[in-house]
Amino acid sequence: MFKGEVIGRLGADATAKEYQGREFVSFNVAHKANNKGANGEWQQVTEWVQVSWNGNGGRLLPYLKKGAKVFIRGELKPQRYKNAYGELQISLKVIASEVILCGMRNETQTSV
Repeated sequence: MFKGEVIGRLGADATAKEYQGREFVSFNVAHKANNKGANGEWQQVTEWVQVSWNGNGGRLLPYLKKGAKVFIRGELKPQRYKNAYGELQISLKVIASEVILCGMRNETQTSV
């Protein structure tokens, strides 16, 4: 089992869902990373991480809106799939054990 932490901004509002009688909250987080390109120069890349958080989100769900900055800690699950061109791709999903709201867009800190 891999554990990890991600800080980023929500790409869309979080949604509460239910599957086989279990509640969970689902959202995507954009994380900016600096990677060295093929030409050796540094470039900023946006990486998307899918997040699944067990439970109903409690008091935090109303604040998990597009643009909100969050810190997520949990179990990392790489997922393989084929894109529209038949090429193998890997995406990253986090099964969150902890979600902390760091602030809304244009705000520095929001307490919940």
